[in-house]
Parts: sequence; C-alpha cells; structure tokens
Amino acid sequence: MYEAIAEVTNNLITNTSTVDFIIPSGTIIQNARGSSLVTASDFTRDGRHLDLQIGRYAVALGLLTKISGYEPDQFTYLGEEDNLIITSEEKAVLDTVVKDAIANPFAVTQVID
Repeated sequence: MYEAIAEVTNNLITNTSTVDFIIPSGTIIQNARGSSLVTASDFTRDGRHLDLQIGRYAVALGLLTKISGYEPDQFTYLGEEDNLIITSEEKAVLDTVVKDAIANPFAVTQVID
C-alpha cells in the first residue's frame, strides 16, 4: 500500500505546478517501523489509524519540521510533566526518521540507531 501511495503522490507532484510541498507522513511511519526502538504495532490502534501516542507524534513532528524549516531536534515537547507521550530515546529516533523522510519523501530509509 505504501508503495502505491508514494507512486501516485510522486506522479501528481511531478505533473503539476500547484503543489508546493508535501508532508511525507507515510514515509515517516515506514521509516519508523524499520527502527530498533519502535515496532509497527506502536503506530496504529487498529492496523490502519495512527495511535494517539507515538504514531501521531511522529507525523506531527514531520508537519512542524516541513512547514517551519526547523530541524526535528529543535522541537523538544515530549508531553506533559506526568504524562509523557514518548521517551527521549524514542524522540531521538524519530528526529532521524523525520529528517530522512523530509530529505527522501518517496523512499523508505533504514534508520541506524
């Protein structure tokens, strides 16, 4: 499914001048699924929809990175004091995942952590 979505999106962008940029959310999740700290089950609540914790956090980090121009590691929010969304170790992996997805939005990259 990921490959089909990436191909259609890439073709759309290649063939139109009205799209300024994309948020590579699918690539962010695929990259994260290949990392050592998080597993595929950590990203969805039912196999299709992102969970409230790490899955949505990962895509939100990609959105903020893309629209702000900041690097992912410049965003330090991990959750409220007693209700952390993710750990600092997971955040470090997601920083790499997002950076790779922004640089290569149509290719899954292997995260070395």
